[in-house]
Amino acid sequence: MTVRVREEVFSSKNTLSGERGAALIIALLIMVVLTILGTMAIMVTATDIRISGNYRQAQECFYMADACIELSKCLILNHDSHIIQHCTEKDIDVNSKDDIIKDPSFRNETVADDVISDPDIQVNIGPVPVDIDIDVLVHIAPGFSPERFAVKIFTIDSVASRDANTCSNVQINYQSGKKIEGGL
Repeated sequence: MTVRVREEVFSSKNTLSGERGAALIIALLIMVVLTILGTMAIMVTATDIRISGNYRQAQECFYMADACIELSKCLILNHDSHIIQHCTEKDIDVNSKDDIIKDPSFRNETVADDVISDPDIQVNIGPVPVDIDIDVLVHIAPGFSPERFAVKIFTIDSVASRDANTCSNVQINYQSGKKIEGGL
């Protein structure tokens, strides 16, 4: 008995006749999806970098405004040596307190004015200008007791602004008192 083996010839024409270009279309779709994902990742990363840069600038402005609050306290108390030392520590380019004081009567100013339009003190810390306004909130005259004190409560408003979008405002109330000699 003889067995005949039937040979079939497989050709690419016969097996892929209904799937012409399907692999190319799938590959192109995968490439488009990966391109969109990559573009989105780049956009998210760029936004995060801008956010962190703005946060850093805002923090710098806050610390500069806060440093100028300490400078204002020294100016209120008229401590010239502390003023120059403080300015040197904070990289403020000042030779004397007269370089930064724009309104010499700020210790007695009882009218609340605007720090932006009428600052009493202006300093530059690096490239950042800081405007400071000092107003007398309350003035308590010395009484007639053996221990007489004169007390002033100041409002100190310090604004540091790097640009139109980055600004920090620090405001405090500061009490300064001194004993008056020669009580009754």
